Amino acid sequence: MTAQELGTRRWWALGAVCLAVLAVGVDGTVLSVALPTLGSILTAGYLAHVSGSGLPRSSALAVRASVFGGVAVAKQIDSTSLLASVRSAFVHGMDAALQASAAIALGGAVLAVLFLPRTNAGSAPRAAEPVGPGEELQVVGAR
Repeated sequence: MTAQELGTRRWWALGAVCLAVLAVGVDGTVLSVALPTLGSILTAGYLAHVSGSGLPRSSALAVRASVFGGVAVAKQIDSTSLLASVRSAFVHGMDAALQASAAIALGGAVLAVLFLPRTNAGSAPRAAEPVGPGEELQVVGAR
């Protein structure tokens, strides 16, 4: 391998590392916005469907505070109906969060179809023919 080839490979490796760092940064940014939003949707769905009626105030607050609190109270007082209510409310919240995720993904797909450039099937570069011994490689579509 020549020094020029080694230098070219190093530049390609540096470019790949830079792109990987950029991708990680973008993913972190997206997740730091998306996860709290989906968590809020899940919590709203849970709170809308969980019932703590007939419980002492501290138990009702624990049920409304989290799913884990609801399950703990249900097991503590041995209430299958409360446990079913907590589970049903959690499933409803998850359904709402997953529907929101699907709507966001669908919106992204629609935007991609509308705004990304279209290419003609005839203008796509073709694969090069295999090169035999002593023949020169020609890149199709190169300028």
